Amino acid sequence: MCELLSTLDGPAYIERVSCDSTAHIRSAKKAIRRAFQNQVDGVGYSFVEVVATCPTNWGMTPQGAFEWLRENMLPYYPLGVYKDVVADGFANAAEAALARSADCPSPNRGGRADMADETSIKTREMLCVLAGFGGQGVLFAGKVMANAGLIDGRNVSWMPSYGPEMRGGTANCNVSLSDDAIGTPFITRPTALIAMNQPSLEKFATTVVAGGTVVVDTTRSP
Repeated sequence: MCELLSTLDGPAYIERVSCDSTAHIRSAKKAIRRAFQNQVDGVGYSFVEVVATCPTNWGMTPQGAFEWLRENMLPYYPLGVYKDVVADGFANAAEAALARSADCPSPNRGGRADMADETSIKTREMLCVLAGFGGQGVLFAGKVMANAGLIDGRNVSWMPSYGPEMRGGTANCNVSLSDDAIGTPFITRPTALIAMNQPSLEKFATTVVAGGTVVVDTTRSP
């Protein structure tokens, strides 16, 4: 996965670690902490792949499983950092993607406004959360929006989420429309919210970015 994800523009930090030794466990803890911090800071999508053992299923002792991992897995799955846009001098994954698309060898925060202007980046994407009860057409509406984006020639993603029973239970979906690569289908800070009932409004309204759009079904929400 590290090799595949590191070729995309969306990810900001990709690293493979292991837990076969004390030193590797310490490195793994640092990598995981770094990944969470990147998400908090809005740097971009982070992914940490952990090479681990399963002595029970392998029919080995724990020590034997560690030895087998070192001899057979690590040569095939080499450890290390596969992508780190911050270490490369960029503020986030979007800035690194802009520099790459412009064939710029290094970040240029002073010369070109479109390289570092966060506003210009946001105008090229829409991150929408649609939420309500199952049976209200929330997931279907998200599919319609995603298909409209495809017809318009944009990069799109659609990710549904619903309870055990779709009709009558909670349901929501994340829809991303972007001119740039989409690093993750999961939306934590939507630019738009469509809420079909009061519980959905209360749950997601506070996550919408400043200046975002909130559409509410007032027949279901006071």
